[in-house]
Amino acid sequence: MLRKILNLLVEKQIKDVVCTEDILKSIDGQDKEYIEANFNMQIFNDLRSATFFSNGEVNSSNKPVILIIKGEFLPNIYTGITEAWFQRSNINIISIFEKYDEIKVEYLERCIPDILTIYDDGIEEYKNTIYKFIDNNMPALINIKYTLKLEEKSDYTSIINMLDSIVKNTVDVFIYNFKNESKNNISIKNIEPKYKYGILSKYMGYITAKEKKSLLIMPYELLKIDLNIFNNRYINENVKIIIYKGKEQNNIEEWIKDNKIEILKTEKIDEKIFKKFWDLNKASVLIVEEEK
Repeated sequence: MLRKILNLLVEKQIKDVVCTEDILKSIDGQDKEYIEANFNMQIFNDLRSATFFSNGEVNSSNKPVILIIKGEFLPNIYTGITEAWFQRSNINIISIFEKYDEIKVEYLERCIPDILTIYDDGIEEYKNTIYKFIDNNMPALINIKYTLKLEEKSDYTSIINMLDSIVKNTVDVFIYNFKNESKNNISIKNIEPKYKYGILSKYMGYITAKEKKSLLIMPYELLKIDLNIFNNRYINENVKIIIYKGKEQNNIEEWIKDNKIEILKTEKIDEKIFKKFWDLNKASVLIVEEEK
């Protein structure tokens, strides 16, 4: 279905697609190749940035733009798409859902006048409606059902076992997309991928409210969608974050250091490095450059 809709847009000479890295990792390989072959692509890590970029692209080129996103992240485009509504920008959003009963988009009607949900694999009956969307100077939303590749879960068993022997059940541990259920006494709060936007912000808010040391474990790539929170007057010694990083990933640690946060690095985590990190009397980040 995705390719059929995109083919209609190709016929209308629409050439610009904006999407996020996680979309390209999640869609079918043939769909990805089709997009790469037929469109000019702009790829972002942060969906919110992608939305504002789409708005700017429409305004500068005076041509429609396609924005492809996962349906579960639609709330994160609300601010950007409201701005597009004010500016009458023709952003055609293709929103991908795993299940039809997850398609609840009524709240977007205030800023997206044209919303279409396609419930079958036939495109002909929707063709004229989609063409009208393209001709309107307003954002439009097309919801489809599509089987996405699931984001791979992370196995942090070794570090959880270590925490059990060092901190016991005295702290809360927040983990992004955790693979295993904990069989020890650590209080683990698993953060599902649909909540990945604002992980750091929510964690900082929790630290401020609880006023106790707590741990966040997350992959390095999520830093890029919530990095500004480190410029925060309320950061204190209770902030403890472990970040797993692939060796090929770009370094953005200088931004963290500039905000008076201690950074420690290790290729393999063990009790010695963890205790040094944990006992520091200041906000600290431990970057682990190893496979999870």
